[in-house]
Amino acid sequence: FIKRDNICYSACSTCNKKAFETNGSFSCEKCQKPLGPAEVTHRYILSATLGDHTGSIYVSCFNEVAEVLFAKTPAAEMLALKDTDEQAYNARFGEALFKPQFYKVRARLDESGDDHRIRYNVVGMPTFTFAEDAAAKLREIK
Repeated sequence: FIKRDNICYSACSTCNKKAFETNGSFSCEKCQKPLGPAEVTHRYILSATLGDHTGSIYVSCFNEVAEVLFAKTPAAEMLALKDTDEQAYNARFGEALFKPQFYKVRARLDESGDDHRIRYNVVGMPTFTFAEDAAAKLREIK
């Protein structure tokens, strides 16, 4: 499952941090400067569920991983597709689901007061083929 709303955010093209909009103009808190339209990019931040035979976890996928997931489609293009052709937008999500894939996931403990949560971020998606995986397993056995 991939959550389909709020898939991206406006970011500073210099530092990739979130750009805040006020009165029709953007600014970056990290760079401490106003941003023109050419200096604002869109970056993915996806919430998804990964599952296998052992269970499932909720993960976040940031720009580099999400672009791989959506076949190198930039976030700005997906955002435009959502506004113009919702059927094609939904088809892109359908193409990304239920594929056998390796995921490199990082777990991080967030503590706020008495509440402790583990957050999972996908940091990579190594290429996967059944033949390579079978050969690797065979080498492990020998």
